[in-house]
Amino acid sequence: MRQILLVGSVNLADAEDVFRTAASILGEAAFAVPDGETGYARLAYKQCQLPFFLAHNQLDIVEPDPENEGQYRTPRVPACGIYAHDPKDLYQGKARLREGVEPGDVVFDELGYAGWAIESYAVFARLKDDGIIAPATRFLVDMPTPRCVTRMMLPSDVEKIMPAYTRGLGNEAAKIASSIPHDQLAIQWSTTEPGRYDDMSPEERSRAKSDMAELAQFVPEDIPFGYHLCYGDLGHRHVVEPPTLSTTVEIANALVRYAPRRIDWIHMPVPQDRTDEPYFAPLRSLTLPAATRLNLGLVHEADGLEGARERMRVADKFASDYGISTECGLGRRPPEAIPQILRLHLEIARG
Repeated sequence: MRQILLVGSVNLADAEDVFRTAASILGEAAFAVPDGETGYARLAYKQCQLPFFLAHNQLDIVEPDPENEGQYRTPRVPACGIYAHDPKDLYQGKARLREGVEPGDVVFDELGYAGWAIESYAVFARLKDDGIIAPATRFLVDMPTPRCVTRMMLPSDVEKIMPAYTRGLGNEAAKIASSIPHDQLAIQWSTTEPGRYDDMSPEERSRAKSDMAELAQFVPEDIPFGYHLCYGDLGHRHVVEPPTLSTTVEIANALVRYAPRRIDWIHMPVPQDRTDEPYFAPLRSLTLPAATRLNLGLVHEADGLEGARERMRVADKFASDYGISTECGLGRRPPEAIPQILRLHLEIARG
């Protein structure tokens, strides 16, 4: 039976609903279950970080100036009042360093991830004690890589803020690791950098891969962890459609080469319409060690078991012993569709 990876978000009511639903359908088939990143802000991925930028006392918030292209102005509507609305209205302004603040002095001491994880783990542990969650199942915590979030900064300030925000995420990981038993925990770093890769210079690509690999240092050796390499999700389609797996293979090879500890899994997407050999052919160049599992995001509700089998038939020519998952999280799926998608995972994993 193939390993099942639940990527992260799950559009159900709350963490308990996610845990109970996944446990009742998948049992021991999923090695780890996330809390679903429930609530529209967390389901929207990086938007959950908006409050921490909007309220940061070392940053200012600006918005695009409609009268001067490429320029920004102080928001005419107070930024703190914009966040609690429908996702389509999420604030689109940018943060910048406040005048007089040195980049080295910036501190992100609270980013939410540890608090959410600790709260959800209490539910997870209770359900496991009650026999609802299988004994071997771990609690999966998913966090974004820093560059995904620091695009909330003005382009001129991204590199200035990156070290501080990276330290902040590292502190969140440390709080999680100190509060949740390591034998109950798994951690995943998720990045949308593959979707920007073709527009990067060689220097930017090298820096992006190095930054991603360095995040491994924040996860203790005895906690399984992996990377979700994503092209974004907008209307159930990638923001940028991957032409082949070449970019994610290049990134994966760099991660296992430069990460300071073992990587337990790497996830790559497979669009629904890709059943052609050229898409999967770059997997021939993948150099994952035996301890690192490849997970392919080839589960699609639209064409179900038969579509997955066709994608796997082609993938099998270039890779073996890979796990299965969806391309991205299930945050944009209607709640009533979630049980069937989970059952589909199980059917596919069983072959």
